[in-house]
Amino acid sequence: MILNLFLSIHGSILMAAFFSCMLRFANHHKIIVFKARHELRLNHLLLISIFLLPMMTALLSARFKFEPIAKSFSAVTYKEYDSRLTKASLEKIIIGSNEDQQILSVEWLKNSVLALFFISIVFSMYKLFKEAKILARVLGNSFVARSLGKVRITFSDQIKVPFSLMTFRHAWIVLPSSFMGSSSKMKISIMHEIQHHRQSDTRWLFVIQLLKVMTAVNPAVHVWTKIISELQELKVDENLIDQEKIRPRDYARCLIEVAESVAMGEEQLVCAAGLAFLPDRHLLTRRIDFMFRKNVSSKILFVMLALLLLSSMTAFALTTGNAIGGRMMSMAEAKKMAQEVNAQSEFPIVVNGAVLEQLNRYLGTVQGRQAMKQALQRMGNYRGMVVGKLKSYNLPNELMAIPIIESGYQNLPESQNPFFAAGIWQFIRSTARNFGLRVDPVIDERLDSELATDAALRYLSSNQLQFKDWHLAVLAYNMGERNVQRAINQLGTRDAWELIKAGYEGDKNYLPKVMAAVLIMKNPSVLE
Repeated sequence: MILNLFLSIHGSILMAAFFSCMLRFANHHKIIVFKARHELRLNHLLLISIFLLPMMTALLSARFKFEPIAKSFSAVTYKEYDSRLTKASLEKIIIGSNEDQQILSVEWLKNSVLALFFISIVFSMYKLFKEAKILARVLGNSFVARSLGKVRITFSDQIKVPFSLMTFRHAWIVLPSSFMGSSSKMKISIMHEIQHHRQSDTRWLFVIQLLKVMTAVNPAVHVWTKIISELQELKVDENLIDQEKIRPRDYARCLIEVAESVAMGEEQLVCAAGLAFLPDRHLLTRRIDFMFRKNVSSKILFVMLALLLLSSMTAFALTTGNAIGGRMMSMAEAKKMAQEVNAQSEFPIVVNGAVLEQLNRYLGTVQGRQAMKQALQRMGNYRGMVVGKLKSYNLPNELMAIPIIESGYQNLPESQNPFFAAGIWQFIRSTARNFGLRVDPVIDERLDSELATDAALRYLSSNQLQFKDWHLAVLAYNMGERNVQRAINQLGTRDAWELIKAGYEGDKNYLPKVMAAVLIMKNPSVLE
């Protein structure tokens, strides 16, 4: 889940950075003319979606979390093991197999990605801590010239460029000491930095810094945050000019003078409101050009673009997060499928809330559909043998769905199973021995698919003869016939679903899973 969230966030950042670059390009070349404030709002919307949408998809994927088909931890198909052809121990066959190497490779890749993620966070936090120490030293060595409520206007000898900063207690405006000799430059700079506070740029800085810490290894985040910083500056310029607080020519002259002082200085400290990019000749040109441009913004176009960006980001986050990957089946559709199956079989299929939930876990998630497709593909390797055995015992073909739930038709060894079961039918040792299978350190006939299938069908047939009900027979296959009989005696009912409601079941939702697997097995087209 952590890895999916990591990939979803980084994928969303790439998409957001792409949208932001396209908007900046279109606005700069006057393809779509926006005011800076509107373009910045669109970027704020993207910025919020980066944090909210991956979290929402994580919650959705938790709500519709796919429960693995097989009991075993492993999702790997091991090599067929025929106990009649070798006396070697099971471990010797499994160790060093190509499948194990594939598992190690995938796990190594996942762990490497997560390790890179956490290392980048630690490095970014260290870098941020160093910058915070420098800022604290600058604020500590500066002297306060004036206080306006929570706003502190200070002067410092350590900087060349004015900047604004928000702390938990105060809103700071820090000016170079050299500005004290020029009242016009000082006035324009103070108005500029106050505007940064008014439009909450210094508050958004916390969100941007958090994004940088979380995704420092993603180059798109640096491109995107640079665009946001530029838009913050353009919005300040735009507001000051529109409100006629500063004449454009005086303002442009001040920007050029500050840029020249930075270019001539050996060291500089620039932070917070995005002025770090002021010395950039191209950015300075764009800012001055923007001051004299007559912007025309359409509110309808702004709303349409906002909805388009939000819907695109939502779709992208859902896709990269692997949350909801398919359509959900309705109760009516499921009952129609069950009716068609029941018309041709002695094995009764029931569709209730529990069955529908399991059906949609398999059909409504990417993982569920993929696992079910793979299980049905592997079932093809055993179909002829299993169908032949079912026919010889005169049993319904729907019982072929049980190995889908038990193992996903993987011939899994006991050493890979915390439940100490093995084979495609997932026999435990005692049950396997009761039905004539040899299980010892030398030979494990549970992994002989033909012998195990014969034993499993004899077990199911025995349960059917005892309970005269296929639902109880399947339930007994999972939790044991003695436990089923004890539940019947205690509750006084032979309804398997009533037993399940009362908490009498082995693996949770085992019978609903079998019902769902039968419906999918009979209608494989629903996986497409």
